[in-house]
Amino acid sequence: MKNLFTSTSRAAGTLAVIVLVAAGIAPAAEASVFSTSPGTIAAGPDEVENRPSPVSARGPGDAVITCTPKVHHPHHSTHRPGRVNVVVEVRCTAQVARIRIRARLYRDRTRVSVSDERNVHNTWGAQNNAATDCRDGKYKGWMRFIVDFPVRFRPDSGESSGMGRLVRIVCP
Repeated sequence: MKNLFTSTSRAAGTLAVIVLVAAGIAPAAEASVFSTSPGTIAAGPDEVENRPSPVSARGPGDAVITCTPKVHHPHHSTHRPGRVNVVVEVRCTAQVARIRIRARLYRDRTRVSVSDERNVHNTWGAQNNAATDCRDGKYKGWMRFIVDFPVRFRPDSGESSGMGRLVRIVCP
């Protein structure tokens, strides 16, 4: 009976997503986890609390590497007047083989900027940013990262994504 319930719940969830996409309420799934097409998200970033989570791996002996993400608050750019940007970063407790990281910036629930994917090899951390022309509104940053841990660490990779806090910005 448990398998039937799980299958029924999964089918109902899939049907709900199909209906939302067909009705134009939710965007279709992105072709890649690092898609760059602009658009609007179904539940606005100001309505969803979804912080990125740390990822960890165990290695030889008692070795553990933990990589902690952070989505900084969107803010007026200090080096490009008239722009708003958000910085995202990942910091690890030891060197990892690679970190891939991407940032997005949302204004009033609409995605207005997507960074290129940044790949950093043999590192303890990485950062990226997304920026756009300043317009009054509510801004929120998003990040996705993938960490490739060193050889003999398990799991061999970890990933997470999520939003930062909503910030109201008034332009000069």
